[in-house]
Amino acid sequence: MLRSPRVATVLAAFGLAVALGGAIQSAALAIILGAATLFLVAQLLLYKAWVERTGGRNYEALTYKWEWDIDAPDGSHASLKKTMTVRYLSDTRVIAEMVRADNPPKFVNLKCTPGFIVDEFDAPGERWVIISLRGVRLRGQIETWDLERESLNAFRNPDEEWVSVDTPGLTRSLQMTVVLPPGRRCERAWVEQRSKHRHIELRPDTDIQTRADRTALVFSAIPPYRRDDRFTLRWQWTSA
Repeated sequence: MLRSPRVATVLAAFGLAVALGGAIQSAALAIILGAATLFLVAQLLLYKAWVERTGGRNYEALTYKWEWDIDAPDGSHASLKKTMTVRYLSDTRVIAEMVRADNPPKFVNLKCTPGFIVDEFDAPGERWVIISLRGVRLRGQIETWDLERESLNAFRNPDEEWVSVDTPGLTRSLQMTVVLPPGRRCERAWVEQRSKHRHIELRPDTDIQTRADRTALVFSAIPPYRRDDRFTLRWQWTSA
């Protein structure tokens, strides 16, 4: 039993102070944990947005051009030229680009500028080529990549054929061109965009062009496109 009211008051005040201190510490800890959680969530959202925007790549494609020149009337031989102008989004020391082709060995005589072929391997229904660009690239630096290769027996279907392009991360301008061989006339051509399930007919007056004695199918897309979008150009042509 406490004999002095003063002692009881002091002890009560001390107990209240301890309780308030504990509550303040708990509140502060809760605030710190909440702020840390919000920070981590913000970082995850920023990373998710960066991956969606760039495809996880350290560059964006300012222009992305593909041109197939089918010079054999029966479609047994064609040349492909790919030109991509990129802007680097961050400083980087290790850069590699992979090239994929369906149904090996449909392409031969691969050339690239800049860069060096460092490895090639087959996967089910595919062939992969790894190109090292070497050197250091700085954020904001702009560079153009050129790649050429020859395709064998890639366009042998007498009625309908197609080519497709996947966008590499953020792509600001895309152009696909197919030059048909002499004697093969295009009856109809269209483009399918996978992400929007779009079907775009090529117009005979502007998109289906005449170049000397040959026909060129040209599709251009200007709005920026995100990663993993696929454009497939299909055409129906006359027999050889």
